[in-house]
Amino acid sequence: VVYLAQQDDLKRKAAFKILDPKFSADPSYVERFEMEARAAAQLNHQNIVKVYDFDSEGGLFYIVNEYIDGGTVQSLIEEKGSLQPEEADDIATQVAQGRVAAGAANTSHRDINPDNLMQTRDGMIKIADFALAKTMTPDSASTDCGLIMGTPFYMSPEQAKGMQMDSRSDIYSLG
Repeated sequence: VVYLAQQDDLKRKAAFKILDPKFSADPSYVERFEMEARAAAQLNHQNIVKVYDFDSEGGLFYIVNEYIDGGTVQSLIEEKGSLQPEEADDIATQVAQGRVAAGAANTSHRDINPDNLMQTRDGMIKIADFALAKTMTPDSASTDCGLIMGTPFYMSPEQAKGMQMDSRSDIYSLG
């Protein structure tokens, strides 16, 4: 669940994402939630949503993210019906720039889709929701083989088959 919050000490809005309490008792969900925070926090790029904090309080685990004052690219598509080629190109270019920064940090998002792309009111696109992200290192590259995670219409073929994948899957999903 994500809430709009006010960070009083810094006088800014923030997105306050809480792990559903029914999952807080399961260490695998808590670990995945923490991995999401860590993966995104390692990335510093204008086209990636910033992570401000990760913690727990009273059994509730939360991530505090940069608040994005627009909607998702999915909501933009639903509102307009379709995008003009120039607008689609601008969105794809911005996502690709964020993707390059993630790739430079050996991070694969693994769920690039219009619901995970946020747009600010001034048109900046930011990659959000790193819940399925993975740091691609030699010792971690094959740990998820056999698992199928992601949004079906945007998965690369190797992702849909549960095969070993790398950051090229994100490029496929963006396409």
